[in-house]
Amino acid sequence: MGFLNGISRAMSQAEEIMTLGSFLRAAGVSGENKDTAREKIQADTAQDIKDVI
Repeated sequence: MGFLNGISRAMSQAEEIMTLGSFLRAAGVSGENKDTAREKIQADTAQDIKDVI
């Protein structure tokens, strides 16, 4: 789950620097990885969802 590390790192840097640019970079990293995160969550929860249905 390297993409989560990238998101966490970008957010930590944004919190440290506290500039608009740093938060825009963090938003960009998050946006670039949203599909990967969604797919990972779906894969990890697929069986549980099937069991509920």
